[in-house]
Amino acid sequence: MLAYPFLIIFVLPFLAALYAFIQRRSENVAVVFLLVFSLVFIGYVSLQALVLVISISTVSWGMMYGLSTGRCDKFFLFFLAITLSPLIIYKYLLVSDSEQGFLLTIGIPTGLAFYSIHLATGLFESYKNRSRPLSLLRHLLATTFFPNFIAGPILSYKGAVLKFKSLPNQSWYYIAQGLTLLALGLLKVLAIAAPLGAINDTLYAAVAAGLDQASFSESIFLSWGVLVQLYFDFSGYSDIAIGIALCFGITLPMNFNSPFKAKNVSDYINRWHISLLNILKVYVFSTTAKWLSQRLPRRIEGRQRASLIYAISVFAVFLLAGLWHAPNITFIYSAIAVALFIMGMQFVSGKKPGQALGMRRGAIGQITLLATASLIAAYFKAGSIGIGTHFLTGLVNFQSFFDLFALSQPLIFSSISLRTFMIDTGMTPFAAMLLLGVASLISLFMPNSMEITGYSELEPRKLKIMKMNRQRAAAVAFVFLWVIFYSQHYGKFFYEQF
Repeated sequence: MLAYPFLIIFVLPFLAALYAFIQRRSENVAVVFLLVFSLVFIGYVSLQALVLVISISTVSWGMMYGLSTGRCDKFFLFFLAITLSPLIIYKYLLVSDSEQGFLLTIGIPTGLAFYSIHLATGLFESYKNRSRPLSLLRHLLATTFFPNFIAGPILSYKGAVLKFKSLPNQSWYYIAQGLTLLALGLLKVLAIAAPLGAINDTLYAAVAAGLDQASFSESIFLSWGVLVQLYFDFSGYSDIAIGIALCFGITLPMNFNSPFKAKNVSDYINRWHISLLNILKVYVFSTTAKWLSQRLPRRIEGRQRASLIYAISVFAVFLLAGLWHAPNITFIYSAIAVALFIMGMQFVSGKKPGQALGMRRGAIGQITLLATASLIAAYFKAGSIGIGTHFLTGLVNFQSFFDLFALSQPLIFSSISLRTFMIDTGMTPFAAMLLLGVASLISLFMPNSMEITGYSELEPRKLKIMKMNRQRAAAVAFVFLWVIFYSQHYGKFFYEQF
């Protein structure tokens, strides 16, 4: 989405104002306006993607309509396979290089994963609840709406019906609020996530190429640095998508809610990728649990039966989440590790399935939770078992334990020369540590952008809308001007791999 900052900054306010003018005169024309711009956006990124998206969206509309009548129930699995086939073919079968950047090697955008799961939820709704799809024009808009097409949040088809069946009234204040969220998202991604990504990539490459295991300080920096990078990358992308959609009066679901402030395991997981997790709960967890409850032997009963159903359903959810991100073995292992951690906590705590899973109260419990999450995130980022293991062994390299407290670069990052580090990252090791420290404090103690703006998908009128006074306008303009000059320095973002 950030590959075209000039387009976002200069064209978006004009389009939002034009849309508000059009919508007040004709809702149907406003639908066509949003659809045309969404298709132009997708086509500008990739013409192959445009042809694929229009074809699959049109075919899916016919399949949803057939399922809603009850006449095509026996073809449900076949329809589902057709809908998911582009994702399986282009993302898993034809692409083996995970370092694919903004476009896959054949020109299909990374948003294919979000798009495919969105259509799959529509098939489920038509099959289970006999829900009719939107009209073809609004169906095409709901499935290609450009703010969340590339980077989410993932809008279920049921949610899309509520958004696009009747377009909400646009407000000039929504444009101001949307631009504010867009500015916050750009700051997160470009000022924090991108520099941290450059540091992490540089250190990963140096550690992977080294003959010795990583130093203790390198392993600590990378494990926490990757988690903080993912935090700001993911949070920033969510803010950008929600902010752009809000400029057109569309409220997307909140996708991220300060997971580092979570007090227990369940709360932590529920604060990450909220839209994806909600969809997996509704369409995978519930379906798996219902299927198991009907097929498990009757001799397994009571709490043992409930615990077994819960454990298998949780495992299915996180296994699919790992596969959904990419066919990378470390993604799958990381997802399995999360599932096993949840099941282990459930067993140790002795709580009923589904209850909040807590750790020790206070700072010790939160540190333990975040340390576990950072280890999983670092392995998630590694890309291969060998690199992940090579990196994790640094955590038991006690010979270099005191490197963490040294301020000289050769001791802190011993796997890479000072000159190479500064050329590749554009900063000194001390500056890198300072950036990570500031980002950590922001993520742990500052209110997030949803709290700052009072954003609520269900009650958009309760936004803490402030008039675009001089101070606020100057701040937003400064961010946009900074992006114009800085955008040439950014590279591939962590979240764009998915």
